Amino acid sequence: MQFSRTRSVLSEMLFSVVIMVAATAFATPVSSYHGALELSGFAVPLKQAWHAPVGRMERGLLADSLRLRGGGEVTDLSGDGGVLKEILVEGEGEEMPEKNDDVCVHYVGTLESDGSKFDSSRDREAPFTFKLGQGKVIKGWDTGVATMKKGEKAVLTIRSDYGYGAEGSGDKIPGNATLKFEVELLRWNEKEITPDGGVFLRPGAKKGSGWRHPDRGDEVLLKWTARCNGQVFEEQHEPLLVQLGGPTPRLPVGVERAICKEMKKGAEALVTCAPKYAFGALGFPPLVPPDSPVEYEVELLDWNAIHDVHKDGGIVVKCLGQLDSYGPLCDDGAR
Repeated sequence: MQFSRTRSVLSEMLFSVVIMVAATAFATPVSSYHGALELSGFAVPLKQAWHAPVGRMERGLLADSLRLRGGGEVTDLSGDGGVLKEILVEGEGEEMPEKNDDVCVHYVGTLESDGSKFDSSRDREAPFTFKLGQGKVIKGWDTGVATMKKGEKAVLTIRSDYGYGAEGSGDKIPGNATLKFEVELLRWNEKEITPDGGVFLRPGAKKGSGWRHPDRGDEVLLKWTARCNGQVFEEQHEPLLVQLGGPTPRLPVGVERAICKEMKKGAEALVTCAPKYAFGALGFPPLVPPDSPVEYEVELLDWNAIHDVHKDGGIVVKCLGQLDSYGPLCDDGAR
């Protein structure tokens, strides 16, 4: 069919709507979106189920044109409409978790049919941790969380074959139910250093050797890069000898605790500290505002273990460097 070059702008818009409606006529039902599609400036009410596209053209229409009023772009993660994702809050950087990573999330789960809530980690005030890609959770979660970045918050709409199937789960999730999860990816592969969640450590590429960790009072040889809100505020490229817990602290207390609890000789790690374990209400002007969290990329090159024999400072033994193999402790040698 030929169209005149002089057709009106209104005709173009109506033509776009007709194409979208035609595409849905040959598709497979997946879920209902109650609200309005915004196409070419018009709001088109949706009173029936939206349908998952099956062809390349329809997938493009869904990915490029489907926007829910008040929300973001909806992406078909599974390719068959089984897992849809709408980003509410963008995450940080470009890194995403990989298979076998230990991911930590907050979530709220509701039924798409009536919006009723069936589970919430936020109500329990306890984030949920699981190993990604190992079938420890429903398939839709493994698919969806693998596409998220740190700090990202998204709504995952999960069809029953990616959820709990025809059997459902318990009294609150009926069979063949489509589920909606608001998921926030807090972190992955991070170890909790303090019980209040104020300090976390994520191991780097270098895991270190041996089995010992430095103790408070030891002298550690370090390199580090410190950031606040993504901006570098301190870099120590050359190895520097620092006493942990010394009278004039060189590092935030949260970083020192992480080194003592988790790091081995030669290890690299990213340590994230809440304000009270960093610079607190004073900040670190001009680049660290008051009450700001910070991140430290730390490399522990070696350390000198220090042992106070009688705990009175009278006799102090310093063991220079650490063995790469399993050997006697410094306090064993002192005895």
